[in-house]
Amino acid sequence: MQLLRRGGPILTGRRIPSRIVIAAIVLLAFGIGIGAGWGSAFVAGFLVSAIPSAGPSASPSASTSGQPTTDIPVDLYPALTRFMNSEDRAAGLTSLDVPARGDGTLTVVPGKSDPVGKGPTRWIRIEIEGGVPIDPGVVTPYVMSILGDAQGWTARGRVSFGRTDGVADIRIIFASPKTALELCPRPHDPAVVDIAPPDVPGGVPTASVSPSIAAAAPSGSTGASPSASPAKEESCADQGIVVVSAYQWAAGIKAYGDDAGAWHDYMINHPIGHLLGEPDATCGGSGQLAPVMQNQELDITPCLANGWPFPAQKTT
Repeated sequence: MQLLRRGGPILTGRRIPSRIVIAAIVLLAFGIGIGAGWGSAFVAGFLVSAIPSAGPSASPSASTSGQPTTDIPVDLYPALTRFMNSEDRAAGLTSLDVPARGDGTLTVVPGKSDPVGKGPTRWIRIEIEGGVPIDPGVVTPYVMSILGDAQGWTARGRVSFGRTDGVADIRIIFASPKTALELCPRPHDPAVVDIAPPDVPGGVPTASVSPSIAAAAPSGSTGASPSASPAKEESCADQGIVVVSAYQWAAGIKAYGDDAGAWHDYMINHPIGHLLGEPDATCGGSGQLAPVMQNQELDITPCLANGWPFPAQKTT
């Protein structure tokens, strides 16, 4: 039997020294260890980078769009399931799908019109929030026709209304409901003005007290008049702002049933009354027309719905 010679294996007839074999084994083991460690580190780093960071970058960034931030439950504005009708289109609506919040931008409707009425002129500017389904070219003459009606505030020479797209005394803003609430959180506070309330024919009173007296005490609304609390923020009436919720413009008011034209009259005339210094009023008695300055979004029983300051002057 032939014994292997000392010094390691023989390859192709040549002997490899033992020290070279040992060195090769050591280097191989070292290389495998480094490779395994590097590979583990690479895989671990990849897995860590795939996990969302718990730092600031993982949280939502603050809005920089200037949008309103009031949190109002969307279920306050259920989707309208009825079909569009001619009254909707006449009032400028292009859809009944009104978003709870628009884009926050207000666009002035261009154009001007001469004043209607015989009293001091109050210039009106109409603005519409982006994203609200209202046609500016339709809603503008519709609103001005309400303001110029014989049953409206122009009766008996109290005031006249003209339209402008420039500097205005009164801004009428059509907005999404959330934006509307933020622009005008106290819609029933009257402005403090120097225009005396007129006598009202037909037994349908507006405010029975002068604006200066009414402003000194809380009205029938949810908050006191601005002058009752000097530190209080200016009301939208004092700022000359009427904000119309596009959702309510489409959805209507319970007291008016299906009479869209009538609730639109109220939605314009009531806040304009506050700008003229009129506080909220109360029902005069069973079967009577509600004063236009009654908050008719609430229960008006036993009165009947009415959107005009001077309904007895209706023209036939």
